[in-house]
Amino acid sequence: MADVLTNVGEEWVASQLANTGSLNIAATHGGYGTNATAAAKGDTALGVEVDSRGAVTASLTGSGATAKAQFVWTNTAGATRAIVEAGLFSASTAGSMFTSHDFSVINLNSGDSIQFTLTLDPA
Repeated sequence: MADVLTNVGEEWVASQLANTGSLNIAATHGGYGTNATAAAKGDTALGVEVDSRGAVTASLTGSGATAKAQFVWTNTAGATRAIVEAGLFSASTAGSMFTSHDFSVINLNSGDSIQFTLTLDPA
């Protein structure tokens, strides 16, 4: 199981710090999928993304050495799903994928909602 800041994600962080560049944009949506391939830095999309992406609520927690960026979103299953991957994106469809995550299977029934909380810790 892995939580990965993708290559695009690294450029995104640099763009945010420099307040310039093509990726100086917000992380606005989170999605999930059913492909069991391990998350990798080169990922630009989920393996098999399913259902609609959820809108992200972003916040800053802590300060100084304990500062972290937190992203929370909810997705709703459009059918019975065995999800094993998730990602943070710049748009409700397409867009840039900043993070890639793989995890043990979470089974969802049609209509089930799941909330993701992603915390980026620069430490």
